[in-house]
Amino acid sequence: MRISKQNLKDAAHADIVSSDQVDALWSFLLNSQRDKAEFSFTHLLYYFGGLIAIGAMVIFVILAEETFGGLGFSVVSFCYMAVAFWLLRRFAAEQQSTAAGICGAFIVVVTPMVFYGLQQALGLWPDHTLYREHQWSTEWLFLSLSLSALVMGLVLVWRFRYPFVVMPMTVTLWYSLVYLAIVSSDNSNDWDFRVLASLWAGVIMLLLALVIDIKNRSHQDYSFWLYMLGTISFWLGLTALGDGEQWETVTYLLINLSMMVVGIVLMRRIFVVCGALGCCLYLGHLASDVFQDSWLFPLALTGLGGCVVYLGILWQKHEAGVIDYCWQHLPNTVTKYLSHLRQ
Repeated sequence: MRISKQNLKDAAHADIVSSDQVDALWSFLLNSQRDKAEFSFTHLLYYFGGLIAIGAMVIFVILAEETFGGLGFSVVSFCYMAVAFWLLRRFAAEQQSTAAGICGAFIVVVTPMVFYGLQQALGLWPDHTLYREHQWSTEWLFLSLSLSALVMGLVLVWRFRYPFVVMPMTVTLWYSLVYLAIVSSDNSNDWDFRVLASLWAGVIMLLLALVIDIKNRSHQDYSFWLYMLGTISFWLGLTALGDGEQWETVTYLLINLSMMVVGIVLMRRIFVVCGALGCCLYLGHLASDVFQDSWLFPLALTGLGGCVVYLGILWQKHEAGVIDYCWQHLPNTVTKYLSHLRQ
């Protein structure tokens, strides 16, 4: 449920709160939500502008390698890190949490470049291929770069507590998991294997996000990006496995329905969105393959669509009651660890 300032004004007209309390209450609500990762228009502007700035700076730093070589590449990257850290501290002092989080994310992105330049200067890499052109054939060196980004991210999250710093860490973790699976297998060029690697990487990230949810007792949402990329990676991998036997497509439907239930319990919309898309794809499979050229199926599908709309109306009216019912029937061990998510 979203609350607008007009809702508070309406409450004041209904004598629920006083007119003098509207502005103060609205400011309090804005401040309480400013660190929450979400896709409001304001946050999208922040993130989009920040990602453009990060991308531009990264391109500039990479171009410096052609001019200055490995050591110069490392020095230029470190200078950018120093400026970003200074801005991070300044924004943190001014309580500009979103801008500070973007600076922290930039530091995480540039950290591997600093170490890569040093490794090139020390002659650890077997060739002098540019950073943007490297194939990362030396596994332990590549993993050391990923590890440097993850460690830097953990330090920044521990020190400044900005959830957006987790975003580049999440991308790095996903890429590292898929990379490990590919280099450790003889079937690395097989499409199905890469799909499975993406699927299991998503599962690992979702489990990690759940652990963070269980351990986290602050109002900050540190697992948002893990849930986001983990769910997308798992769902795309599951969907890309392709059509199989009829029991496999039914299993696909059941998994997507389960994702929607999990999304309700954990209050994560990305599960519901992906689960709903999967159900739609299953219906498309029924229409194109199972019930092809059948006149009854479009009629049944139309009725099903009407039922879904009606369920949406019922959900809007009884959302809180349904969530309460689900939570009341969860095992005590689950509610014990996840009860703080509803606060």
